[in-house]
Amino acid sequence: MTLFASIMLVKKRTGSKFSPVNVFLAVWIFFLLGALVTQYDQPINTVAILYIVIANHVFASSTLVFNFYRQSGSGIRMFLTTKLANRLRTSFYVFSIVSVIFVFANLKKQGFSLEDFLFNSVGLSNEYTSRRYQGDIEVNFYSMFGLLLAYMSAALGGILFNFSIFKGAKKSSLVFFSLLPALLTMLTQGAKGSFFLAIFYFLGGQIFAKIVTKDEKSLIGYFGYGQLFFVSVLICSFLFLTFLSRGNESTNFFLFWNYLSSYAFASLFAFSDWFSFYISHDSITKFVDQDLSYGFETFTSLFKSLGAKRQVLPGYYDEYYSYNNLGTNIYTMFRGLINDFSLFGSVIAVFLSGIFVNLMYYLIRFSNSFSPIASSVLVMCPAVFYNSIQISLFIWNGTFVLFFLLTLYFFFIRINYTKK
Repeated sequence: MTLFASIMLVKKRTGSKFSPVNVFLAVWIFFLLGALVTQYDQPINTVAILYIVIANHVFASSTLVFNFYRQSGSGIRMFLTTKLANRLRTSFYVFSIVSVIFVFANLKKQGFSLEDFLFNSVGLSNEYTSRRYQGDIEVNFYSMFGLLLAYMSAALGGILFNFSIFKGAKKSSLVFFSLLPALLTMLTQGAKGSFFLAIFYFLGGQIFAKIVTKDEKSLIGYFGYGQLFFVSVLICSFLFLTFLSRGNESTNFFLFWNYLSSYAFASLFAFSDWFSFYISHDSITKFVDQDLSYGFETFTSLFKSLGAKRQVLPGYYDEYYSYNNLGTNIYTMFRGLINDFSLFGSVIAVFLSGIFVNLMYYLIRFSNSFSPIASSVLVMCPAVFYNSIQISLFIWNGTFVLFFLLTLYFFFIRINYTKK
C-alpha cells in the first residue's frame, strides 16, 4: 500500500516516526484496512477510496516545505527534569480527581444518585443515554468542565508516562488515573466517544513528550503483550456494557459485532455512498445537493459563535446511511471538507493543514525554547486525527476551549519553571 511507503518517507525526512503527519497516516491506514477487511461485503466506491488515499498523500507531501535535515535541537531541557515531572504530577492528580467529582456532581444534577451507579450502572447509563437523545439532559458546569478536565488529565498522564520516575506499578496507576474520568463518563452516560478521545489525548501527550525528548522508542515497547491483551478485553467489556445501555438486551455476540462494526467502520461506507452521489454515481441513500459552505461544516462551532444561522448537513443527526446491518450518521471529515471547499479545494485545505501541523512540529523539534501553542497543537493532534475518521473535531466548542486551557497551562508551566 502506498500509504505505508509514505510513512517511511516521512519518517526519513522528518527524522522521527512520531511526526504528526505519520500519526495521521497511521490512523487512516488502520481505519481503511480494518473497514475493508472486516466489512468486505459492504458496497464501496473505489473512487472514494482513491480520493482518501490521495488526500493522505497530499497531507504527507506538506513535509517537503520544511528543511528537516538541519541539525536537530538537543530537546527542551525542562522536559528532562524531575522538577517539571513533580509539577505536572501534582496538576495531573488534581485534574483527574476533580473531574471524577464533577462526573458524580453532574449525575446528581440530572437526578441520579450514587446508589444508581453502584447497584444499577447499566440502567443508569441506559436512562441517561435515552434522555440525552430526547434532549432532556441539562448541560451544566459540571458536565462541561468535568469532560475538559478528563481530557486534560489524559494528556498530562501521557506526558508523565515518559518520565523515569514512573516505573512498573506506578505506570499502571498513571494510566488508570489518566483514563478514569473518561471511563466513568462512558459507564454512566454511554459516551464511548469521550472515552476513545481520552485515549488519544493520552497518546497525544505521550507522543509529544517523545518528540520533545527525541525518544524514538516504540509506544508498544512500554507495555507487555499480555498487558495489551488484558486492556483490549477490558475495553471490549466496557463497550459491551454501553451496548446494553442502548436498550438492546441481547447478549448475542454477532449482534454485538454488528454494533461495534457500525461504530468503528460505518463512516467509511457512508462517505463512499455520499461520494457516489456527489460525483453523480448511483447511491444507496438519496442525498440533497448543497451549496459550498466555506468552512461551516468543518468549523461549525466557530461559525455558530459568530452568529451563523446555516444548518448542518443532513445526516449528522437525523439521516442515516444503512445497508446490510451497518448503519451510521457520520461520514468522515472529508464529506465536510468537500462541502466546504469543493473536491479540489478540499485537497488544498488538507495540504495547508499539513503545513500548519508540520510548522508546529518543526518549532518543537528544532528549537530549544518551549512554545505553549505548538505544544498544545501537537498534544491534540492524535485526537483530532482519530476523530477525522468520523467527523471534524472542530464542530464542537469544547475542542477550542480545551486548546485554550492547555495553552494557558503550558504557559504557566513555562513561567513557573523559569522563575529564579
